[in-house]
Amino acid sequence: MFSDKVHQQIRRELSAGEQAREQGLEGRARVCARRAAGAAIGEYFRLRGDANPAGSALELIRCLAVDAGAPLRARQAAEALLERVDESFNLRTPVDLLQEAADLARILEENAGLAKEG
Repeated sequence: MFSDKVHQQIRRELSAGEQAREQGLEGRARVCARRAAGAAIGEYFRLRGDANPAGSALELIRCLAVDAGAPLRARQAAEALLERVDESFNLRTPVDLLQEAADLARILEENAGLAKEG
């Protein structure tokens, strides 16, 4: 189970992302989604007993994307969160990064205990 502090951080970032999106600031929403994902990934690594890679949310997302021990759906969400925008600041594939970050957090929390037991 993720700590209350991490839950609050994830909720705060996702909420800020929704507010940014409502204001037409999709770039800021993407940043918030990545920060929420970074908080979840750091906690997942901590609960799993791994050495928590230090660094930015993007570095944590990159670590998860190539972590063969992480759930496939979480790795897929990480890949979506790493996708770069094109010249028009749009993603190549239509994806809701705030939803991807929320899904990633839920999946990692569900699996953190399992990984710890295994």
